[in-house]
Amino acid sequence: MTDSREDRLTRAKGYPYDLPKASYLLFEGKVVTERGYAVNDMAKRTPVLAYGSNAAPEQLKRKFAKTLGKELIPVFKVILPGFDVVYSARLSRYGAIPAMLAPSKGTVLETFVTYLTKRQLRVMHRTELSKTPSKNAYQFGELRGLNAMIDRVGVAERLYIYHSLDGGLARDGGLVAYEEVTAQNRKFLSMPHPEMLAKVHGKLDGAGDLDDFILRVAGDAQARLAFSATLRETAIPIRLPRYKKVPV
Repeated sequence: MTDSREDRLTRAKGYPYDLPKASYLLFEGKVVTERGYAVNDMAKRTPVLAYGSNAAPEQLKRKFAKTLGKELIPVFKVILPGFDVVYSARLSRYGAIPAMLAPSKGTVLETFVTYLTKRQLRVMHRTELSKTPSKNAYQFGELRGLNAMIDRVGVAERLYIYHSLDGGLARDGGLVAYEEVTAQNRKFLSMPHPEMLAKVHGKLDGAGDLDDFILRVAGDAQARLAFSATLRETAIPIRLPRYKKVPV
């Protein structure tokens, strides 16, 4: 079944979707927020930082739709000092501006960690990584030297991450943080996604209609690549400290 025009616009504009306030389990398609449930195979799962839409139940349900009735995915709140979530210099295949992690001295980020089985991680790789390495928007890697406080788990020194290769979207010479993502002592200008999407539209296609622009980005791969290339011309390179690419 093909998504309607309204559905496609809602998906693009609504990114990064409704992010929960607390840790939860996505269990057989249901969001379980009560505390105290034990997950017996935690030691076998891979902790992946979810700093954008991958923390949202709506997005996880979409990505695991084929097996949703059998899935158990712990999504735990994490306090991560020294980082923030900013806009990347790229447009996604469904018309949103993807998030990326950036160092930010003194900032304390509040986001989530998904704990994925090997099979779940393979599914996530398919949604985040291209089969053609030269076309990858994200790279899978590991961040070390962290002081991440994870709900129900404790302090973690390392976490896995999908790291954007596009650089940060520049506005007035600086990075712009996602207003939808919580951070204390934020150093960057922050802006909600719909507002930033409108500003990007104005830069790339100011004479047209925003909704038509979004639908073109989502439906025309060549146009999307061309628009993204223009954004990368002024992108701010972002280097994550103690980051290492991990083969997949």
